[in-house]
Amino acid sequence: MAVDFNAIFKKIITVEELRDFSALEEKLNDIQEGFIFQNNRPTHVIMTISEYEALQNATEAANSANGTTAVNGASIANGASIANGASIANGANIVNAANEALTGSTAGFEEKKEAENKSTDGLEVILNKIGKKIFVKYYYAFKSDDSPEAALVAENFTIASRRSRSSSARWVFKNHLEVKALKSIIASDRVDVDTRHMAEEILTSEMKEMHLGEITNDSVERGDFSGGDITLNDIEEFDETANDIKIGQMAKNVLTKLMENKVLSKMEINQLSSLEYCNSNFLMNFPILKKVEAGEDVDELKRDSRGYNRYYGNPVVFEDQKFLITSQWRERHKKAFEAWCVDKLAALVKEKADEMPAGKEFCVRDVLSAYWPYLNFSAKKRIGLKFKSMALEDGKIEFGEMKNGCQYYWKE
Repeated sequence: MAVDFNAIFKKIITVEELRDFSALEEKLNDIQEGFIFQNNRPTHVIMTISEYEALQNATEAANSANGTTAVNGASIANGASIANGASIANGANIVNAANEALTGSTAGFEEKKEAENKSTDGLEVILNKIGKKIFVKYYYAFKSDDSPEAALVAENFTIASRRSRSSSARWVFKNHLEVKALKSIIASDRVDVDTRHMAEEILTSEMKEMHLGEITNDSVERGDFSGGDITLNDIEEFDETANDIKIGQMAKNVLTKLMENKVLSKMEINQLSSLEYCNSNFLMNFPILKKVEAGEDVDELKRDSRGYNRYYGNPVVFEDQKFLITSQWRERHKKAFEAWCVDKLAALVKEKADEMPAGKEFCVRDVLSAYWPYLNFSAKKRIGLKFKSMALEDGKIEFGEMKNGCQYYWKE
């Protein structure tokens, strides 16, 4: 039988990957288990709790058949299985592959502990356990709770994995966190474009189903929502802190939209592809954009000379040319990028306003609907203030009413 070396290599966990638990957790949701190498040999196994449960169940079944019971003293804590002195948190399991067997607790204890963990884990952790793409793809199966485990058979997960993911999704809906979950997925810089668009469509549909119409600060505090249409952005206006997007998420998503919508000029693309320009203006140690030539391997191109990932792996197309966007965003880059973003998007609103016919009513949020979900609250506020200043200087843009927490304008 032929050996699938690609599948084996995919399960190798590097030291660099161990330092970034969020990325490692995403990888484990895909591969279920991986192997840590020391001195060119596998020394440890790391796996999701669902994979651990499946292995444990298989072990218990084998032990029952042989009339024996195996207990190695492994313990479960914070969604993690810890054995032989190794530890990791939030749903991962490390065991010494050479000496320790994955046994030691009853299924009843596991289920009780998993329920306790869900009550203390953050929503982001729960989503990573389910898999963000899986949550969106099977959203309505999870929502209706109509045999989601059966629906997940198509993904070739183990039965333990299907049960664990379904249980976590059930918890999200039981606690009415589905809207926050969708918003978190939309803002994530680790989901693909198709998943993000699907999440946006579902969120818009859910908001309409909830009949969130004329929203005011008072009605939000009361939880009193009534009739009317709503867009994806209406809920954002009043959720100033829950969706405080990180600089990396904002940069990746806003740049992607600016490039896809051809808002950036060729000169700006060239500037963002220049290390000197990016270092001088954004304090970046890498060019923000990296061109992908025909035939080049994206997996190699996104890494530096030492093999570390420095760019996101999903190319963005600008005028038939593909580019990678750097993933090396830190808090120190926030001030400069936000200022650049505010100038660019406020100017875009002014450009769109100039093209509008006389008498047309609009607000900044609606004009920037493609970008609004990916902006942090500070950027949204600054864009609004900057455009207000532009409107005052223009003289042809009149101030209208405040509706749904948004300043409206209209053309003379």
